[in-house]
Amino acid sequence: MQKFIFVLFQKSRLENLYPFSTNTLSIAKDLISDLKVGRFQINDISGAIEKGSHHRQVNHSFQPIGVLTLWFESFNNIELKNLITNLQKVFDDVWYFAVDEKVVLNNKAIDGENSFTQYALISKHANISKTTFFDHWQDIHTEIAINTQSTFSYIQNTITQDFSQNHAPFLAIVEESFPIAALEDPAIFYNADSQEVLEKNIARMMESCQKFLNFEEIIVFPTKQLNLL
Repeated sequence: MQKFIFVLFQKSRLENLYPFSTNTLSIAKDLISDLKVGRFQINDISGAIEKGSHHRQVNHSFQPIGVLTLWFESFNNIELKNLITNLQKVFDDVWYFAVDEKVVLNNKAIDGENSFTQYALISKHANISKTTFFDHWQDIHTEIAINTQSTFSYIQNTITQDFSQNHAPFLAIVEESFPIAALEDPAIFYNADSQEVLEKNIARMMESCQKFLNFEEIIVFPTKQLNLL
């Protein structure tokens, strides 16, 4: 199935973003009700996600407040354009990408009340090639992230088409899921049972990130996966 990721934005200062009150689930379900999607997923920044606002990294005038993910067996370009038009009427900005999905780790089902999913839109720093970027991220960094964090789900989304054109040239989108307690506790986030292990894991992660990521353009934000029932 073809996977599309829609990042939803709101024009707001970070200090005015919470408590988050937009009914993202209801809005998105209404907008996709007539589409023939094989699967869909909706994440936003409601509930306990406010406690993880320090995880956000956003160099943009708008703040990401949700993600709509659709999987199509086949899709109609006209229907897709209509969806984008309707999303742009509701949200202040929408970035949307076709991606090639690879589920690297999936140890348990994601529970929106007891876990959170962190999205990272990433690009390469200027001193490396795209090939080097993907080799390091996919073959080296992902394993380091899994081994130094309490990650129980890790999904690599390589961007195959960027429909937005109003932002930095992102190459990929990472989806990582963690236990909800990792929102506030660095030791849980970095899967550390001592200060020594915490410092070691942070240093290992940062060393790897610096080898391939463009920190000036990166966008990172934690979300809650919403119950679709």
